[in-house]
Amino acid sequence: AFFCLPNPNSVSKSIGFLEGYDALACGVVFVNAFVGLIMTAVYKYADAVVKCFACDFSAVLLCILSCIFFDLTPSVTMWSGVALVLYAVHAYSGNSNLH
Repeated sequence: AFFCLPNPNSVSKSIGFLEGYDALACGVVFVNAFVGLIMTAVYKYADAVVKCFACDFSAVLLCILSCIFFDLTPSVTMWSGVALVLYAVHAYSGNSNLH
């Protein structure tokens, strides 16, 4: 029923709320909703530290993919951050003999 309601901010009342949304915009909305569900599952079955590492690792992955697919020019600062995050994830999930 929400999709059939007219947009109250529109000058023309016949334009719907989702008027102008293309496939990419709908995809972004659904991906963000899916990420929210995944983060809820992480909070339920893990702890906040794991969630922080998951967010950091996903940021590293996005940096690497952006360099490959979108011609992002990497800087020394970016690669230092990538190395630091990867080391932190490795140190946290590594051997428990180090403690």
